[in-house]
Amino acid sequence: MTKTKLGLAVVLLSLGLFVFMLLPVMKAVALGGILTIVIYPIFEWIQRRFKQSASLAALMTTLGLIFLVLLPFVFIVLMSVQALHLIGDSQAIDSLTGSQITQFTDALLELLHKKLSTLGVALDAKALRSYVFQSLQQILKSAAGLAGVFFSVLPQLFLSVFIMLLTVYFFLKDGKQMVALLFQLSPFTESQTQSLLISLQKSMKGVVLGSVITGSIQTLLCLIGLLVFSVPQALLLSSVGFLMTFIPIVGIAPVSVGSVIYLLSMQKTGAAIGMLVLVVSISLVDNIVRPWIQSSHSKIHPLLALLSVFGGLSVFGASGIFLGPVLAAFALWVIDSYLSYRQISPASDDLS
Repeated sequence: MTKTKLGLAVVLLSLGLFVFMLLPVMKAVALGGILTIVIYPIFEWIQRRFKQSASLAALMTTLGLIFLVLLPFVFIVLMSVQALHLIGDSQAIDSLTGSQITQFTDALLELLHKKLSTLGVALDAKALRSYVFQSLQQILKSAAGLAGVFFSVLPQLFLSVFIMLLTVYFFLKDGKQMVALLFQLSPFTESQTQSLLISLQKSMKGVVLGSVITGSIQTLLCLIGLLVFSVPQALLLSSVGFLMTFIPIVGIAPVSVGSVIYLLSMQKTGAAIGMLVLVVSISLVDNIVRPWIQSSHSKIHPLLALLSVFGGLSVFGASGIFLGPVLAAFALWVIDSYLSYRQISPASDDLS
């Protein structure tokens, strides 16, 4: 009996140390797992279409992910960081006088002064301009600091991406064996394990596809508006906007609404109205397309999905956008299984 307990303690200690060692890379592995589930149908199609082995089909799928998704995304991020780095140049910030930013600020304040004057409200335009300009400089300097933060974490970021891609490849290649092993190790019954995997799979697909498709449509609409109404740096602004679509509630609004304000300050009322129509359309995309895609893959309530994203962001950082809803789906599955065990399954529909 003593030997059995000692052996169990050694096994548990070994597993604990192994998990502790993997903790720094677990987020990358989890993201790799989510991506694998989303692109697994493509892997199966490649394997059937070209009659390739699992290894070669997994390699082709992973390379496709790199060239069609990862590299364009990295390009967008680098464009945004480069813009922030240029803004961070002290000479660039100090020489804002006479630039488009100053013209925009002056025009906006002049428009505000005219509107308030008609209402009989006195406004010290010079003092307000000085305050706004100083605040703008501070905002630009803070934003520029993000470029330095990005470059400081670049080595760790490359390592995480490498681990994520390796995870995708091996999950695709050995996915069936891993699922079989999971069934053997699962503390749940076979039907419960199957139900859990289906629930997580649907949730992951809903989160990823909902975010990517919605963000792409919003960015395309925004880019069209910026180009049609001649807003400067349209491509860069749209690229930054695409990254912001992954931020809950905020989304692409700073770019789209900011463009409307810019057009108004430039006395382009017609263009501002046209851009405003696009802003409404972009908002409808976020409120209709995203919930429709996510609800078609998962039963998570929209409020719970939103809270899980914010919670995931605070706990896991940027990857929490995807990991939070997955954990929420797992929690709901546990509740649903418990209620089913107690034969109160109708109540689970209200919680989902």
